[in-house]
Amino acid sequence: MLKNLKLLALASLCSALFPSAVLADADVISMPDVTAEEVAPKSCAEATKEAEFIREMKRTDGDTNPELGDVPECRAERSDA
Repeated sequence: MLKNLKLLALASLCSALFPSAVLADADVISMPDVTAEEVAPKSCAEATKEAEFIREMKRTDGDTNPELGDVPECRAERSDA
């Protein structure tokens, strides 16, 4: 019992004296490289579907008449035609 109490006291003392020893340093943590992934551009149909989903989310959040918004992918396809 006395041995357990001494170990507990030692652990408490160490954690009080060295609180930063258990914290991770932000410089040490490495984030994955997101630039390595290639993302294919969305088509007009995919972009419109996403815009309609966002409009529906706004409507369910309480916006009474949300606009669909500008879909740049469709604008680019129309100018190509």
